[in-house]
Amino acid sequence: MTLDSCIRIGLDNNLTIKRTRSKVFQARDRLREARSSYYPGLSFDFNYIRTEPVPEFTLPDSTTPVKIASENNHEFRLRLTQLIKSFGRVENAVGIASGGVDLACLDEKKFASDLIYRIKRDFYGV
Repeated sequence: MTLDSCIRIGLDNNLTIKRTRSKVFQARDRLREARSSYYPGLSFDFNYIRTEPVPEFTLPDSTTPVKIASENNHEFRLRLTQLIKSFGRVENAVGIASGGVDLACLDEKKFASDLIYRIKRDFYGV
């Protein structure tokens, strides 16, 4: 078994390294989420209300009743939103998330370096 294969096996199977890689992925997802505030948003709502019995009244000079509403009421709403000015809120969130990615990457490198050092020390029996 060579030193390179020992290092590769160690990096692939170490739980701490796996955890730090997972934290890097989470930090990158948070950065993507923070950046998503720059993009437009689209939402769709639908409401349905059935009214029974429908309220009605008759005008004094008429014999035909007048209904106040219909039995079936539908409401459709399509909304498009775009952030124009956040007064630094989005920029700060992106900056913080970017710093989180940098920190998670540094943690991953630190743990990987420590593990590689320990593998080399044990491989050479120092």
